[in-house]
Formats: sequence, structure tokens, C-alpha cells
Amino acid sequence: MFLRLHERTGVLPEDAVAYVNRALYNAVIDHARAQRVRREFGDAVLPEQILSPAPSPLSALESRQEVRKIDDVIRALPERTRDIFFLNKINGYTYTDIAAIVGISKSAVEKHMARAMFACRAATE
Repeated sequence: MFLRLHERTGVLPEDAVAYVNRALYNAVIDHARAQRVRREFGDAVLPEQILSPAPSPLSALESRQEVRKIDDVIRALPERTRDIFFLNKINGYTYTDIAAIVGISKSAVEKHMARAMFACRAATE
């Protein structure tokens, strides 16, 4: 505490012992409060919130197969539709932004996105 006080101000107060004692007391109280908050938070968290159950091998395989299907569908889309899909879903551009980037109308962007989404949905059903 003396070191912290000296680093902050460069000068020790007249009654440095009392000041440091009070600072130590406050630090202990702050630490105890923080520990209580951490403990209460830990008590309120259920094990299911911390660890998700490991997927079964069948579930993992099905998920990988579904991702491959969607990847194949996206690769099979026309280039412009695929680019528009990536601009929206990966890069987060709005339809208006995409229309300006690609040089087409917002309605055309909507149609390309509808085509891409329909193809992805069909692949997963």
C-alpha cells in the first residue's frame, strides 16, 4: 500500500500509517465483496449452462453431412447469386448496400437471395 500511494502521488501523507491501514481495510472489504459475488454467481450457474453435452457420433456425422450438402448447394449457385449470398450472410451487408456494390436493383438482390435461401432450405429438408 505504501508503494501504491507513493507511485500515485510521489509524496506520503503526514499520517501515512493511518492512511495505509484504512486503504488496506478497504482493499480487504473489496476483495471479500468480490469473492462473495463470484461465489453467488457460481452457485446460481447450473452445470448444464457450463458444459454442453458431447454430441453423439451419429449427431456429429449428420451435422457434418448437412454442412457438406449446404456447401455443395452454395458452390452450385450461379456466381452472382453466390457472391450476393456471401455479401449478405458472411459480410453482413444489407440488400441496399449489395445493390450498390454489384450495380443492380434492390429487387434483383432480393430475388438472388430468395434463390439462394430456397436452395439451402431444399438441401436440408
